Amino acid sequence: VFSVLGKTSTDSVKVYFKLSQSTFEPLLENNAVSVDSFIERLAVYIASEELERVVITGYASPEGPSKLNMKLAQQRCETLADIIKSRTAISQQLIDVQTNRGGESWSMLQESVSDNLDVPNRSMVLKILKDDSTSQARRLQKIKAIDNGETYNRLLEHVFPKLRYALAVAVYRQPEPTDEPPEGGEVDGVEEVDEVDEVEEVDGVEEETEIAEIANLAEVANLGEEKNIDEGGYRARHLLALKTNLLYYAALMPNLEIEYLFHDNWSAALTGNIAWWSKESSLKAYRIATLDAEMRYWIMPRAPWHGFYAGVFAGGGLYDLENGGNGYQGEGVMTGVSLGYMWPIKRNLSLEAGIGGGYLYTRAKEYKPYEGHYVYQRTKAYNYFGPLKLKFSIVWRFLDKNKLNRPQPQI
Repeated sequence: VFSVLGKTSTDSVKVYFKLSQSTFEPLLENNAVSVDSFIERLAVYIASEELERVVITGYASPEGPSKLNMKLAQQRCETLADIIKSRTAISQQLIDVQTNRGGESWSMLQESVSDNLDVPNRSMVLKILKDDSTSQARRLQKIKAIDNGETYNRLLEHVFPKLRYALAVAVYRQPEPTDEPPEGGEVDGVEEVDEVDEVEEVDGVEEETEIAEIANLAEVANLGEEKNIDEGGYRARHLLALKTNLLYYAALMPNLEIEYLFHDNWSAALTGNIAWWSKESSLKAYRIATLDAEMRYWIMPRAPWHGFYAGVFAGGGLYDLENGGNGYQGEGVMTGVSLGYMWPIKRNLSLEAGIGGGYLYTRAKEYKPYEGHYVYQRTKAYNYFGPLKLKFSIVWRFLDKNKLNRPQPQI
């Protein structure tokens, strides 16, 4: 099923299961063909970075204890999720297994009975199912009592098997509509939506409503990412970022950082800082040079280079500090952890704020100026625990992976 809803598009697949089972059966209800087709379409959108997420819910037919049915529905969710993860390169963060939804599919039972003219005593069954004044278990007992159980047996044979399934709904970014209507359609996609409604009726109104709800939620969730998408719906995925920390310039320390995003959740950065100023006539020196490397984990990023990260870093440097009196010259090493947040402001530009702290060890030679010379005094070692980094950086993102991987036009 494929539908167009606002700025998102959705695609779904149903996988059916045998009674009391959560094991994938390829031949049951054409499961293998349905999954193969869905995986093929899904792989295209994963490769193009247009996939927003895949939402998975599980269902069970209502015979049997409710607690067991809920557990069975959850297991069916996990089975379908495992199939998708094993057959695609999808990131774990893009799979949303809704174990708190689904369960016994009473609404689908009512929908199926309403659409199935072969169900005996159909009007009586529908009246019982629509009676909200009694419990679900009581309603099932009433249905079993109809016609000495013949009606219930027909439901078990022809209706209940269709209620044992897991549903995966993939939500994609939909390109902005053009001013020109599609060939054979009407302006604003009215005719296209009508076609979707016609297809959805086969699987039931509940599925159409669920897909629309998920798509609308995805659209709201992605409003903050519009700065990464141009008018044609194209999403840039930059592999490299070049940064400079504006706060360090206030300390007269030019700096440069380069970061490489090698996974949706992982990046590596290298930072260099240098301040090499001195004025011998006034016995002043401000010389610091540092270099450090950092590994970062992006915590559920809203998009590449967008969200919170936590990191670990290590580095070292050398210094020469003098302020009209005794001076200190030495080198040191440091290691620690960092926390930061980056957000886009333009297609290639972002801002980043962060802080880092940890352990610093340094060994310094103390010297004293005397008649135009510097006289060595002593060597001291220092251990320090506390803040080590503070940043507010402007970031230029480049090397767009999606552009590099775009197929070239055939001439």
